[in-house]
Amino acid sequence: MYDLGDYPAVIRDGVTAISGEVYAVNARVLAALDRLEEYPRVYDRVMIETPYGRSWMYVMHGAPGYPLVYSGQWQQR
Repeated sequence: MYDLGDYPAVIRDGVTAISGEVYAVNARVLAALDRLEEYPRVYDRVMIETPYGRSWMYVMHGAPGYPLVYSGQWQQR
C-alpha cells in the first residue's frame, strides 16, 4: 500500500497484508466507481478473497515515488 496523500493505493504483488472495507454495490454504483478510479487507465479491478467472500479491489498500475504504508493500514500512516 502506498500513501498518495488524500487516499491510499495498492499495487500487485505486494508482500504485506492490508486492511480495507467491503461494500455491497449494484452495477450502476460499480460503473460510477470505475469512472472515479479511472478504470482501466489508472487502476485495474481485480477479484480478491476476503473474510466476507469474493470482492472487487482496485489495484494501481504503479506508484513510484510515493511512500509505502508498511502497516497496511492507511488510517494509521
